[in-house]
Amino acid sequence: MSDDPRRFLRYLDAERNASLLYRALAESTDGEQREALLELADVEDKHAQHWVDKLTAYGV
Repeated sequence: MSDDPRRFLRYLDAERNASLLYRALAESTDGEQREALLELADVEDKHAQHWVDKLTAYGV
């Protein structure tokens, strides 16, 4: 796997979109399902931060 900042940007976009989707779905439910969706969104946010860190290391 090459260190291509353009690829990192695509991954970052996908992680952010997934987080937004999970948060939107969480708004339409409650209880344990809502909490599970919010946890998934938090995981995606952590994944996104990984790509932000990689991009920062590349000066992007």
